[in-house]
Amino acid sequence: MENEYILIKGKGPILITAPHVVATMRNGKNHAMERHILPMVLKLYNILGDKCTLVTWDRKKVRQDNKCLSDPNFKKGHSIWFQKIKSLHKKHKFSLHLDFHGMDDETTSNNLDIGLGHKFSK
Repeated sequence: MENEYILIKGKGPILITAPHVVATMRNGKNHAMERHILPMVLKLYNILGDKCTLVTWDRKKVRQDNKCLSDPNFKKGHSIWFQKIKSLHKKHKFSLHLDFHGMDDETTSNNLDIGLGHKFSK
C-alpha cells in the first residue's frame, strides 16, 4: 500500500508538500522524479522547524523496495496522498500550503514552481 511510503515530519501550521521526489506513474506513463526538490524542502523544513509539517515520499524506502507509486496529482479524490493530508489537516489546522515542483522542461526557464494555498476544506 502506498500509505507506508509517505514521509511526514513535524506538526506545524505551515504545510510543505513535494509529491514528485520519486518517479511516479501518471495515466499509465512514467513521470520522472523532479530533481533537487527533496534537498530544498528538507532545508526549508530544517529552517522552519516546529512551524511546519513536511509531507513527501520516503525516497529511500521507495528505492529500497523498487516501488513505482501513482502520481497523487492525477488521482486527487482517490489518492492516499490527499487522504493523508486531509487527516493531518484535521489535527494541525494548516494555515498555509507550499507545494513544491521541479520545472525541468522546455516550457519554462524556471527550475522550481511553488504552489501556494490557504483554503483547506473541512
